[in-house]
Amino acid sequence: MQFGNYTMITIAPQVGYNFTNYLNAGAGISYSFYSEKYNSGANRIIEKSHYAGLNVYGRLYIFDYLIVQAQPEINLMTNKVEYTNSNEPEVKTEKAVPSFLVGAGFRMGPAFAMLKYDLVQDSYSPYGNRIFYSVGFSF
Repeated sequence: MQFGNYTMITIAPQVGYNFTNYLNAGAGISYSFYSEKYNSGANRIIEKSHYAGLNVYGRLYIFDYLIVQAQPEINLMTNKVEYTNSNEPEVKTEKAVPSFLVGAGFRMGPAFAMLKYDLVQDSYSPYGNRIFYSVGFSF
């Protein structure tokens, strides 16, 4: 979560089943909100995006501590751009955005941290075009 000219909030619970001590798979839902405020000439621009998604995942635990994961997902994205200092009309975009995340990381007890990358690279992806990190807990 970050605030200032840029805000990002994501909630993404998943439910899975341990098929063995080394293999876990399941499904999840997610919601992300992004907001960015910036100036372009005389215009003050406010851009807001909402993503509601569904995913499935497979997670393999190697040597009890190393994790590799694959996660295909689909997000319904709504993006709105407002121009506050001009007569330009508001621009709204709605789109289904596919992603296929792959990642690796470490597990320590119930906590884990992973580096992930979106292989699809859709221009509207909530993950951008670079490696990102995620943290989580297993219950």
